[in-house]
Amino acid sequence: SISLNSGINTTIRESLMAKEPDLKPNSMVIERVTWQNNLLMVTFRFNPPKSYNGVWAYSGVPKSVYEEFLKAPSLGAYFNRYIRNSYKTVNVQ
Repeated sequence: SISLNSGINTTIRESLMAKEPDLKPNSMVIERVTWQNNLLMVTFRFNPPKSYNGVWAYSGVPKSVYEEFLKAPSLGAYFNRYIRNSYKTVNVQ
């Protein structure tokens, strides 16, 4: 992940003002997903808690990747294979 400066934080917040509705997928680890303007927000909740719990933004994610992600039999497997190391990542919470 990278550190955020206030300009990037503001851009992310502004981008999400008109976002699609949050989705609460059927996943043991992924608590919520949101996509807007090629920015995918994923909320992770691990039990027991891990250092990477929280909300992460993945920029440059095409809507087609987001839609395939939601259809995947295993969101975690799809995320790890196609999203995790493929897009710029920012921890936003």
